[in-house]
Amino acid sequence: MFLIVVDTLRAERLGLAGHPRPVSPNVDALAEESVVFSEARAVAAWTKPTVASILTGYAPRQHGALRYDEGLRPVPTLATRLRSAGWLAHAVVANPFL
Repeated sequence: MFLIVVDTLRAERLGLAGHPRPVSPNVDALAEESVVFSEARAVAAWTKPTVASILTGYAPRQHGALRYDEGLRPVPTLATRLRSAGWLAHAVVANPFL
């Protein structure tokens, strides 16, 4: 299982969402074999609380990562739940808010 989060990418700029030029052939090929959520919406206007909600399943006020200087409250994350189920969880990250 993979969870790919791309910050600030407009869906309509991808071939899988109808862009006429072949600008995203690798993403398009992966999407053909994957679950794609075409109606997903962010829970906040910026990255940190939104990604924290993706990784916890909690709303920003519940997980606490609302402002730049705030971290997660002690809530379970996707990684800890997967680890408890025997999965190996690993992250490759380039954005400090992730």
